[in-house]
Parts: sequence; C-alpha cells; structure tokens
Amino acid sequence: MNRYVAVVGVVVIALSGAAIYWRMQAPAPPSGFTSDQDKDAFIASAKQSCIAQETNDPSMKQSGYTEAQIGLYCQCAAEKAADAITPDEVQYIATKRSIPPSFTAKTQAIAQTCRSVTLPKPANQ
Repeated sequence: MNRYVAVVGVVVIALSGAAIYWRMQAPAPPSGFTSDQDKDAFIASAKQSCIAQETNDPSMKQSGYTEAQIGLYCQCAAEKAADAITPDEVQYIATKRSIPPSFTAKTQAIAQTCRSVTLPKPANQ
C-alpha cells in the first residue's frame, strides 16, 4: 500500500511540474488577425494571388511545374505568411494599401522556404 501511495505521489508531482512548466513557456506571438475568419480570408486571397502570379511567370512555365505543384507552393506561402504577419503589418496594409518593408522581407524568406519544400528542381537545371 505504501508503494502505491508513493507512485501516486510521484505522478501527482510530475503532472504538477509539467503544468507549471507549460504555463511558464512564452506565449505564442500574437496573430496579426483579429479572428480566424480574417486569417482564413487572408490565406485564401494570398493563395489565389500567388497562383495567378506564378502561373503567369515565364520562368515557372519553362520549369514545367504543374498547377498542382504551384497550388501547393502557394498554399504553403499563404499559410506561413498568415502566421508571420504582425498586427502592425496588417494595420499598415489596411491603411496604406501597400506592403510594409518588414513584411516584404518575411515573404521573401517564406517564398524561398516553400519553394524548396514544394517545388522540385526543374529537370533542365
């Protein structure tokens, strides 16, 4: 019986420690959007814009990427951009109808990452 009490005590201490640890972790950075609907709308719009841009890019056509591959790339880029945008950048875009330099730098890095993950090297390279 004493062994059972000891095991339960250890489990309770471990769970308490885990709970304290998780509560002390830094919170996730604030989303740039005020609602999930705004974030979803941003992703959908960014994906469609990306697809339109990439399918009309001559280098993409020459590379032989399919519409499905371009769609995966654009989905990746849109989702990562939605995760990276800050409230200040959302406000800047809303008021000035242009992209702030800070967000442009982020999207360039995101595009490079998503391109390397979703688009295979063209056969002619």
